[in-house]
Amino acid sequence: MTITNHERVGHVSADNRQTQAKFACVECGYENNADRVGAINILERGHRLLACGESAQSGRSVKQEPTEVTQPISARIPSL
Repeated sequence: MTITNHERVGHVSADNRQTQAKFACVECGYENNADRVGAINILERGHRLLACGESAQSGRSVKQEPTEVTQPISARIPSL
């Protein structure tokens, strides 16, 4: 959501992201590199959290594989 959202205008639309590399807000016409816009959006959200004393969302990302081991590993090192 960080790259289809133009934080300063408050406009969220998939149409803002016509290509992988380019962000173009259909509401106000602002254009920039999509990675830069995503980074700006994350920075502005962080500033709002700090300014308002809000806590960050808890939990882990739904797009990331779990990092913990789900089953115990029972491998043994053979003796020499």
